[in-house]
Amino acid sequence: MEHINENIIGPFNKHIYPKITDQQFYVETFKEFRTEFNNILNPYSANIQQKLSDITKEYNISNYELIILVVIAYFIVCKILKCFRKKEVRDYRQVTDRTMGFFPSLWYNCKSKTFQFLYKNVGFLRNHVKKEIKKTKEQFLKDFSKDFTNQTFALPKKSMKPEKLQDRIIKAYSHDEEITNNNKTSGQRYCLQNDEEEMKDFVKNFIFHNPLHAAEFPGSRQMEAEVIKMTCALYNLQGDYGITTTGGSESIMLGILAARNYFGQKKKITKPNIIIPTSAHAAHYKAAFYYDMEPIIVPLDKNNQVIISEVEKAINKNTVCIVGSNPNFQSGMQDDIPALGKLAIKYNIGLHVDSCLGSFVIPYAKDLGAKNLKDFDFKVPGVTSISCDHHKYGCAPKGVSVVMFKNNEIRQAAYFSYSEWPGGLYATAQHLGSRSTAPIAGAWYAMMSHGQKGYRQNAEIIINAVNYLKKEINSIPQLEVLGNPEVCAIGFTFNKTLKASIYQLDDELKPKGWTLSACQKPESLHISITLRFAESVKDFVKDLKEAVKKIKQNPKLHAKSKSGTVGVYGASGQIPDNALKADVLREMIDVFTRLRPETGLNKTPKKNKKPQNQ
Repeated sequence: MEHINENIIGPFNKHIYPKITDQQFYVETFKEFRTEFNNILNPYSANIQQKLSDITKEYNISNYELIILVVIAYFIVCKILKCFRKKEVRDYRQVTDRTMGFFPSLWYNCKSKTFQFLYKNVGFLRNHVKKEIKKTKEQFLKDFSKDFTNQTFALPKKSMKPEKLQDRIIKAYSHDEEITNNNKTSGQRYCLQNDEEEMKDFVKNFIFHNPLHAAEFPGSRQMEAEVIKMTCALYNLQGDYGITTTGGSESIMLGILAARNYFGQKKKITKPNIIIPTSAHAAHYKAAFYYDMEPIIVPLDKNNQVIISEVEKAINKNTVCIVGSNPNFQSGMQDDIPALGKLAIKYNIGLHVDSCLGSFVIPYAKDLGAKNLKDFDFKVPGVTSISCDHHKYGCAPKGVSVVMFKNNEIRQAAYFSYSEWPGGLYATAQHLGSRSTAPIAGAWYAMMSHGQKGYRQNAEIIINAVNYLKKEINSIPQLEVLGNPEVCAIGFTFNKTLKASIYQLDDELKPKGWTLSACQKPESLHISITLRFAESVKDFVKDLKEAVKKIKQNPKLHAKSKSGTVGVYGASGQIPDNALKADVLREMIDVFTRLRPETGLNKTPKKNKKPQNQ
């Protein structure tokens, strides 16, 4: 070790340490500074000790009593300061994420906070970001409104002729049908064409019936009650403690609301939280936002199932509910519901089972060979609510689902009632007031026309398709299936043998007409196997193998695309702050219900080539 230069050491140490090493120098310097620092503080600390001693002697207070008084004074000061502080409002994007680990989480927070500081205080950066967001929004508006023709911006002065109205309706319907009425889309249309046509003829009679007015629409009320009772029986609930909703999100939200109200009141919890696996549906976060709850995210294991020990670690005195997927969306894997039920009983909290996707497939899956599935319904101790979508594998029209509860007391915790409204006594079980009976009637028709036998046959088709896909995808050296799905959905990604993004594969499959769902954490592609998709699953495997082969030959294929899945998720990955990502998403939502600017609005767009129906 070389000696320290005397000029660097300075006159303070030069004569004391004429020849020292680096390490010795720093140690001795620290000791000297510590001594000097203590010399500065000693008079003050001695003075404080003397004053405390005088107080104890004057008022005859023991040291133990003095400590108690200091602690009480501390809490009083904190309470006073809290009164003057501005109340913190929890942003819906704020979550407690237990999945990243300490150092990755610290690194991400540092990047995020740095970006937020620069965004707020550096004008040109803020302007650049806003400019890019505006550009993205304009591009989305262009893409999403390119098929709009003959836009209407205000009520017509005169009534439109019936034949012209019919022409407009047919054009709008045709635009939708050209894209979705085929066997190549994931989880968009669950019924076969013939089933849809029969359903339309039945539900059209109920579009103006409103079950809010229970006395005036007894037929609607009976169908709704029967739908609830049949669904409860399917999930081994002896009672009829269910609520019909407009879809899976509302069913999940009412299940969480009931848990918040029931267990929150029972345990006197004022700041409730909910434990959510990474794989759980986003509607659980929506529930946390709407109902002022803290979402706590817990990680998954290598099979894409929630880690039970991590769930237990996350539970605290403010927890009102934990969540299990049956199965989850990204990979089609089921969480360990019995193990979660034990935790719910142990800590006296709710357990919501999200079976929106599994719905009318998973009750038959074990009998059809799904050996790894665990129990999931109300036979499992600890389960307090289950959501089940009829408009998926129940083959009902869009807009109907049921959330079921263990008992009526928990169900009533989701109700809203107000007895002092001048308009009369008001109470609803759902978020909505007025509703159309049509979706409920559609669910009733689907359940009665399929029966146990029909749904079991459908489930067998779906499960066989999942098993076939799983086997074929795992046979492709560059791909791997997430976990071991056995029910109705499957997720897959590139393994480490191929240095490319799975989103490139999605963009390669799109021109052939395949519409899959892009997922993240990890990057993957998802397929909800519908009856339609099951008919063309062999064609999909053929195109999938060809697409993988192309990307293997050229790993940069679509890699720099500014549009499609690569463009969207690539741009998202470049944003270092979740709050800004959420802002961008809100801008995108604006576009969905916006017309093109009035300039040149009546020009008919160029016809895009659509995939042929199969």
